[in-house]
Amino acid sequence: MAWKRQEEENMEIKNERFEEQLMFILKNINAQMRDILGKLYAPYGLTSVQVMVLMELKRSKGSRMTMSDLSRQLDMGMSNLSPMCKRLEKAGLIERVRDTEDQRVVHVCHTQKADEVMEKVSEQVALRYQPLTERLTEEDRTSVMEGLEKLEALLNEMR
Repeated sequence: MAWKRQEEENMEIKNERFEEQLMFILKNINAQMRDILGKLYAPYGLTSVQVMVLMELKRSKGSRMTMSDLSRQLDMGMSNLSPMCKRLEKAGLIERVRDTEDQRVVHVCHTQKADEVMEKVSEQVALRYQPLTERLTEEDRTSVMEGLEKLEALLNEMR
């Protein structure tokens, strides 16, 4: 029985170390991505979160989204999203339109200017990552993506 308890303790230590390692690696990846992407977005006067808003609007099925839907998709509170959208609107990157039937509902859509800016941003991101992706074999790229997708699925289960 003592060997079984020791085996269980060893498994707990391994799991704890894995969880600690995972958190440390994710923290480092997040910081590196913020730094790299922040430098790419800055010349366009955009933050990472603003780019996520524009990307989500472009990805949405249809020409526009409600602020509530956008808030849910980005997992962002309306108190943060609303002023950000005001800044994006002031910059000419999005349009906000009140629903004609329900004035409480605000629809948001990206503009032609946003498409142009995001195209430039995408080009810069591709150029920045190209040296990295060229060093990886197709098998390595697949492995990285599969690992990230598996991690995403596991994290989604924890929600």
